[in-house]
Amino acid sequence: MDIMNMIFSSLQSNVTEKIASKFGADPETLNQVIASLTPKLTEEVKNKLKDPNVDSTPIIQKATDPEIQTIAEKAQEYVEKDDIVDKGNELLGYITGSKEKSKEIAAQVADETGFDFSMIKQLLPMVAPIVMGTLGKTLSQSNADVSDVSNAEKSLLSFLDFDNDGSIIDDVIGMAGKFFRS
Repeated sequence: MDIMNMIFSSLQSNVTEKIASKFGADPETLNQVIASLTPKLTEEVKNKLKDPNVDSTPIIQKATDPEIQTIAEKAQEYVEKDDIVDKGNELLGYITGSKEKSKEIAAQVADETGFDFSMIKQLLPMVAPIVMGTLGKTLSQSNADVSDVSNAEKSLLSFLDFDNDGSIIDDVIGMAGKFFRS
């Protein structure tokens, strides 16, 4: 199973229903929001990994943290815990680099989906650990040497760009559309 299918599997049915009930939202609408949000988060990770001016060691460390991977594996349980937001906000700091960038992503998703901006801002820290944990789980399963940051970066980048066109957006949007329609 490829990485995007793993992310979307972690966010399937019961998880989105639980999140939707927290926000008083329709699960189908929430699926659309997540389908729009996920590629933006993974693209941010990819950009950090590719940027020679960014030390990606903390991203690799957080992604391979067993606790973060467990959140991705047991998302249904974790979305109900209060500390998921704290963990998610911490991870967003590594993924986006700033609150302003997180707000920019939330605004883009709000424009694309028509979903409330403030709710998307609240959703971001719930989705971030699932995305990051799945990236780390995939990296661990690949038997990549995560102690070698360069090797880990290359492995993650290969997982994130399936058609090697330099962008993961087209890969993720296509996959999300298929996944959430089924």
